Amino acid sequence: MGKNCPKRHCRLPTATACFFSSPCNAIRQQQLAQAFLFCGPRGVGKTTCARILAKTINCQNLTPETEACNQCDSCRSFNANASFNVHELDAASNNSVDDIRN
Repeated sequence: MGKNCPKRHCRLPTATACFFSSPCNAIRQQQLAQAFLFCGPRGVGKTTCARILAKTINCQNLTPETEACNQCDSCRSFNANASFNVHELDAASNNSVDDIRN
């Protein structure tokens, strides 16, 4: 994540933080969707939200507030941009089927 991006959803701007109520409930109830689609105009925090959600889903020791612990192996590898469980696909750069397949 960028150096200025929040690492936890409780530190997101209010409008963006509202997004997290449904995914947090899904994580608590262990009923995650098969996919999440983030769409909207440039600069609204789609990538930031997606990365925080991915980190939270993969965390091994969630806090009672459904926050990533930042101490487990998954969180540490995510923070170091070395996680094998997360693959970021940027549709703005990869805009053809062949780009996405590769």
